[in-house]
Amino acid sequence: MRTFRYFLLGLLIVTAVNLQAGEPIFIPVKIDGPVHDPANHTYWFGPFCECASVLDVDGDGDLDIASGRNWYEAPEWIKHANYRDGA
Repeated sequence: MRTFRYFLLGLLIVTAVNLQAGEPIFIPVKIDGPVHDPANHTYWFGPFCECASVLDVDGDGDLDIASGRNWYEAPEWIKHANYRDGA
């Protein structure tokens, strides 16, 4: 019975803390790739998304793939680099 009371007390505390918590803040953390060190000619231009989207970018009816700074034109998967530049 005592264990059950402690469980309920813990559940009450966790619930109270979660109700007071605000919106989560996500901070990008670089975990791989070149270090931003201009003296050694290595640059980090991130953060970039690490996901992919399937959509018809060029309007030809084929589903293309967009990922990061590039999109790939179906069905031959021709890479179009930096498609967002100038957008």
